[in-house]
Amino acid sequence: MTYTSDVPAKPPSDLTHAPSAPHSIAPNTVPNELLGMRLNDTVVDVRSPLARPAPPRPASEPALPRPPARHATPGPAPIDGVIAERDKALKMVAAREGILHIVAHDLRNPLNLVKVGGSLLTRMVRAHNEAIRAGADDGAPLDPERITQVADTLVIAVRRMERLISDLLDLEALDKGALRLVRGPANAATIVDEVLVEMRAKAAEKGVEIVAEKPRNPVIIDCDKDRIAQILENLLGNAIRFTPTGKRVTLRLREQQSEARFEVADEGPGIADQDLPRIFDPYYRAEVPQGRGLGLGLSISLGLVRAHNGAIWAESAHGHGATFVFTMPRRDIKRDTMVEMPAIKLPQPIRKR
Repeated sequence: MTYTSDVPAKPPSDLTHAPSAPHSIAPNTVPNELLGMRLNDTVVDVRSPLARPAPPRPASEPALPRPPARHATPGPAPIDGVIAERDKALKMVAAREGILHIVAHDLRNPLNLVKVGGSLLTRMVRAHNEAIRAGADDGAPLDPERITQVADTLVIAVRRMERLISDLLDLEALDKGALRLVRGPANAATIVDEVLVEMRAKAAEKGVEIVAEKPRNPVIIDCDKDRIAQILENLLGNAIRFTPTGKRVTLRLREQQSEARFEVADEGPGIADQDLPRIFDPYYRAEVPQGRGLGLGLSISLGLVRAHNGAIWAESAHGHGATFVFTMPRRDIKRDTMVEMPAIKLPQPIRKR
């Protein structure tokens, strides 16, 4: 780049230098030789660089990119994010403490049954042995019926604790995507029949009737039949618990074009509007007398249904019972396969009747 001057050149010794700092130019001390410089045939006044227009940019030279425009609305202040994270952490701590309280409560009841039953059996056997040592031929008579009743109570309590622990482990596996399903072709009607054997006995203890409606022809679905039975047991167990004595629970199996549809309907109080959107949330319990417990059954059922590429929802009008529906895809599978299920995220959209 070549600089030319409009004034005659003078010897370098006549240049006047500013007495200021080495890298600054004081006002009115610019040499006359620099006042009328030409830059690419454009006059530039060094005393006022912005007073004259810059030379035009060649058409072939690309324009420099402009910095992105800032949004007119400022983002949230850092303190808002800190407060939000703190509130989230406090809610997680409160939820964990609530879960521990519920687990302790649910385990305490069966443990108390085991404690009471074991103590009763110990006293009966001890009285029998002491009578023998006292000289009685047969000792204190043992009541076989009473012993059987106590033993059955112990078995029920142990099964309840086992189911609670199993539910907790299943929920953790579903959340991590670590639960494996043994899938293969199965007749949905056969699964229904097997579940009804046990659930009808439980319903009879409360005076509730279970009515089953299913097609005569086989309904073949691709599933882990043990997990489908677990879903039906969860739904039927809830229906029996919320159905008053003398009422009925209806289990329907319907064959549709590409799927099998299961319905469990009860004649209980129904689900309140504020509870309906949350019934599939883990550990959620509706505010009703029968609502004690961890509330894991529906959450686990949701995860298992999704693992089978099915859908589940609830239909209810408060005061008129509730119906839980889930669907399973029908497939023609010739052999069993091990399938690792995807991670499960809650909740599932719920339909309202």
